[in-house]
Amino acid sequence: MELSQSIQRAKVDPQYFCEKLLKIVFDGKIHDWVYNTPQEMVLEARLKQERAGKPVRLVIIKARREGVSTEIQGWLFQKLTTSPHRMGMVVSHEQDSADEIAEISRRFWDLLPDGKKPSIPGAKLPHTKTLIFDKLKSKLKIETANDINAGRSMAIDYIHASEVAFWRNAETLMLGLLSCVNDKDQDTMVIIESTANGLGGWFYDIVQKTLNGENDYELVFLPWFIDQRHQSEPPADFATTPKEELIRKKYKWLGEKVILTDAQLYWRRQTIKNKCNGDEIKFNQENPGSVDEAFVYSGRTRFHQDRLVEIETEAKPQVFRGFIHEETTLDGFKHKLEANQHGYLTLYEKPQAQIDYVLFADVSEGKEVKERDTDYSSIDVLRCDTLEQVAHWHGRIGPELLDNEIIKIARYYNEAFVGVEKNNMGYGVVASLKDKYHKLYINIVHDKNGKETTREFGWRTTLKTKPLMINGLAEVINNKEIKINHPGTFEECRRYSLHPDGTLGAPQGQHDDRVISLAGAVQMYLHSYSKPEEIDYDDEDDDDEDY
Repeated sequence: MELSQSIQRAKVDPQYFCEKLLKIVFDGKIHDWVYNTPQEMVLEARLKQERAGKPVRLVIIKARREGVSTEIQGWLFQKLTTSPHRMGMVVSHEQDSADEIAEISRRFWDLLPDGKKPSIPGAKLPHTKTLIFDKLKSKLKIETANDINAGRSMAIDYIHASEVAFWRNAETLMLGLLSCVNDKDQDTMVIIESTANGLGGWFYDIVQKTLNGENDYELVFLPWFIDQRHQSEPPADFATTPKEELIRKKYKWLGEKVILTDAQLYWRRQTIKNKCNGDEIKFNQENPGSVDEAFVYSGRTRFHQDRLVEIETEAKPQVFRGFIHEETTLDGFKHKLEANQHGYLTLYEKPQAQIDYVLFADVSEGKEVKERDTDYSSIDVLRCDTLEQVAHWHGRIGPELLDNEIIKIARYYNEAFVGVEKNNMGYGVVASLKDKYHKLYINIVHDKNGKETTREFGWRTTLKTKPLMINGLAEVINNKEIKINHPGTFEECRRYSLHPDGTLGAPQGQHDDRVISLAGAVQMYLHSYSKPEEIDYDDEDDDDEDY
């Protein structure tokens, strides 16, 4: 192929450009560039947007050393050596990383094959932060996130934001950078990549918004097991542990179940032993296998993640989803289930004769508000002899309607013992229930002087009782004494974490109503056969505070 034809193809074929013109260095040696699987996944996401006539906007969650940063630098090098008057900007989290990224680009130029360099406009390095292709008047600038004004006031065509989860002020810096890009220009690229760094923060938020379809970015997640380098031939006497067998079947990829090979499990075992000092949590931080795992293991989560995995492997499929209806008969009440894939009620087991059940409801205002993502009401039913989550209700309806849902479900499950969180909107629900249903949680409240007592219906979540709830749920999870079935419950439990201010809850912008309803159901199980609980409320306890 003539050189001019090669360059013409390289303008529209980034993989061809990288593999034919660029060299990479690893293991101390210069190598021809051959795309690996993670790089192919990132490239496919780019091409998908380009084929749709859109500017490239990618958010990438990656494991360590998958070649993503090198690939993106190859793309910028391609653009800046084939297009005039273009500006590329790289911002990394620290100086060492920025220097390494700059070195990659300089190395691309220095190692261009003989005979190819004359076809690419000359480059010069006026200083370590800038690479200029002088004949095309194109430029690559490399900065660190320590400069809060990096890129401000420039017209930027291509942005590579590297390890954004570790930037000190990502919100301010990214706002300035993104404001410099013309979104109407289809030839622009914004690529935001990072390993995860805990629940919360700007990178976590943009990942969640991308997952929810709230922006024009494409999410690319690169689990460790798709990289062919992440496997080692095991010895002849290799035998997996029971935990490794759980890991073998733990993951899904592109909607399909993944079964890890012995070579992958052996690589994982050796990496944990030799690079992570035996710490599996550190391995999962650096080498996540799912989006949730990427953030959970790099955050300070409250519930034991491995136990949740073990419990999830035993979860039952649903037997019903829809709505429940009730009518009065001469013998009591008759219930009818109306199947509907959009229904609020999910059943994993229908009521069994002679079995006791408990129910707990976390009550929200039940409104959808345009300006904010309001909470859901959530109900969980536990079977007392096995502590299994047999039913889960989750939706937004007014509190004035929720009491009827609670009653229908409670009666359906053999007159279940019922508790309702009475904070805020729950007061009205509790007031209505105590006149309609007889098996309700009651506590005996002492006044401030300890002389008089009052019987109170409903559960108040306070500075004292919230830790009691969460610790109780953590204990039955840690000991595998509870059976959880609903996928949404697992999701919220995985993300429930300790915040920097010392409080516990969901990450900003996320929900924890399913955690609260399950934790409350555990408390109902503990108190369903005992006398009413005696509570001393301190001055600091506020009925209207949402803890």
